[in-house]
Amino acid sequence: MTYDQHTRRTPPGPVAGIEWMQKVIEYLIAEGVPAHKISMGIPSYSVHWYADYSEERGGFTTGRQLGYNWVQHLLGQHGAKPEWNEKAGCNYAFWDNGGVFEYLFIEDGQSLRLKLDLLKKYQLRGISVWVLGREAPDFWTVLGNARR
Repeated sequence: MTYDQHTRRTPPGPVAGIEWMQKVIEYLIAEGVPAHKISMGIPSYSVHWYADYSEERGGFTTGRQLGYNWVQHLLGQHGAKPEWNEKAGCNYAFWDNGGVFEYLFIEDGQSLRLKLDLLKKYQLRGISVWVLGREAPDFWTVLGNARR
């Protein structure tokens, strides 16, 4: 599985940065797993990172999975503009919310293209997607074009 690179137990970051995904694939192949047997896990959701001051978390940063509609809602609500993060291979945005930064790492067609390039580069079996129904509108277009 090539996601969740960052969880509520890590600092904020992408669901599945492209460099990290490549390292996971290379590790599996180095361990003897034939590339034609590897189905690369692709996230279709984004992650919103925010401060959680609940008793349970006690003031830590936590993340929640979001569908693309919620991504658009948060961007509009906070007037945030996504920027491309070359290292992560995805768009991200951040904003100040009462003196504390919140982050949004976005999975969309642009990030999917890079992931599909790894599929071709390593001649993997295919992909597995988690979870359908939350993807960006261009997800299916990018996937369809890659199949051609």
